Amino acid sequence: MRIVSWNIYFRNKDFDRAYRFIESLDFDVLCLQEVPEEFLARLKALPYHIRSSVDVDRYFNKGTVRNYLVILSKHPIGATKTFSFDLPYIPPRTKVFMKALRPLGWSKIDGRTALIADIELPSFAKPVRVACLHLLLAHPSVRYREFERTMETMGEVREKILCGDFNIIESPQASLVSWAHGGTVLDTLLWKRERAMIQKRFAHYQLVNPHLNLRTHPFSRSQLDHILVSGHMKIKTSGVMEDRTGSDHLPIFVELEQNLSQKP
Repeated sequence: MRIVSWNIYFRNKDFDRAYRFIESLDFDVLCLQEVPEEFLARLKALPYHIRSSVDVDRYFNKGTVRNYLVILSKHPIGATKTFSFDLPYIPPRTKVFMKALRPLGWSKIDGRTALIADIELPSFAKPVRVACLHLLLAHPSVRYREFERTMETMGEVREKILCGDFNIIESPQASLVSWAHGGTVLDTLLWKRERAMIQKRFAHYQLVNPHLNLRTHPFSRSQLDHILVSGHMKIKTSGVMEDRTGSDHLPIFVELEQNLSQKP
């Protein structure tokens, strides 16, 4: 049983190639982030069960661009829910930073949600609860709150899988982003602290992060992308795919062993 997660990048330069990649991809569940509206329409033509919610609304001078979170599944999808993330306080330095980067395509944002779906995966007696989310590129305390909000909404189900771009910065080359987006100086200087903190929260919820210490985003030299699975699930293999297919993120996957003891 193969789970794949990928931030396809809303400015992907080759969506035709990205579509062919997804069309030929081996997966049971695929979670996508930053899916443009036009590309979502193409995904709906594929022979899979599909659910979507708003990843983010981006406000440009020429209009609003809406991106989506998408879950594609070869297996039936049951109950689905979404919830909204509140935007954090934006300090003056962040406003200056964002304004300076507008020529490079940065924009104001709003409308962010997370997507949760119960999927009838083989070998599990009950549906597995799968979350597709995109934590904010802001600073560690914001991402911490968003992760906790997600876990609260996931509820007490036994089988959980969380997929998405968590935007956890793990290198000094990119850690200044935390300060520019409203974080503290220590967030920038102690750039290893966020990973240590979030791994403790993963352990608290009995979630396994099989891609720990692997780079999924070459520019930031960090593991931005995650597939977290409940600790009792047996992982057969996991890895990072080599081809970004026009994105700035590498796709990641987890293959779970068939757990016969979970059958009715």
